[in-house]
Amino acid sequence: MTVENDGRLEGRVVLVTGAARGIGLAVVQAVLAAGGTAVAVDVRADELTAGSATHGADAADPAAMAAVVADTVARFGHLDTVVANAGLAVMTPPTDTLTAVVDAFDAQWQANAKAAFVTGRAAFAALEAAADQRGVPSDIVLVSTDHVVPNPAAVPKVGWLDGYDAAKWALEGMRRNWAATLRGRGDAAGVRVNTVAMGETDTPMLRNFLTARGVPDTTIDQMATTWMTATDVAEVFVALLADTDPIRTGTTVGLWPGQPMELTDRTR
Repeated sequence: MTVENDGRLEGRVVLVTGAARGIGLAVVQAVLAAGGTAVAVDVRADELTAGSATHGADAADPAAMAAVVADTVARFGHLDTVVANAGLAVMTPPTDTLTAVVDAFDAQWQANAKAAFVTGRAAFAALEAAADQRGVPSDIVLVSTDHVVPNPAAVPKVGWLDGYDAAKWALEGMRRNWAATLRGRGDAAGVRVNTVAMGETDTPMLRNFLTARGVPDTTIDQMATTWMTATDVAEVFVALLADTDPIRTGTTVGLWPGQPMELTDRTR
């Protein structure tokens, strides 16, 4: 699936964290292809290869993200969308020491939960100002996992990713609270808050995770034939952002291999 340059995101300024690789990079490229402005943020500054502006910054660092938001508004006039994509997955089997397990938990909480929280809170004022300026809602999109929203056609996943799952479940609390708190009221357009929860997608993060678990490259290549692609996933992000209906807030879009890749029905 290819994102056409049809102007669907013309005038939109989209900040994407975890934008150096995988889904984050694909979203940046899709936003640009759809006529939008993409601000790419990643701790791996030397790997940022696409974006209207790029920032080597830790999405969990309040000072760094406040500076990124301020620079974005100064450079492009407003900020109306945040895609909180930064993340980390670490498997911690029961043979690991307690110290190693807790260290992995802290790292995953920082990358998956705190980074989303800091990024969203750093952008609140700018997002609300942009919504008032444009007259349509701004957006926060939180990037989650099918561990939280399982594929209805598959058995829910289990295993020693409890730290990862805990951090991703925290995004559900953010989504519900922020969607209710920031939604438009009266003349205020407000900020929509939605989650995209994905199953297996062919990204360096997933491939590196499997390699670290000792899975051979040939096996990974074979497994990847059934996975979604980051490009296809990014198209759903563009469709979500292009649909500016204020009703679409507080929802989760589930994307799973073998299932239709489309937006869920809106709910009131």
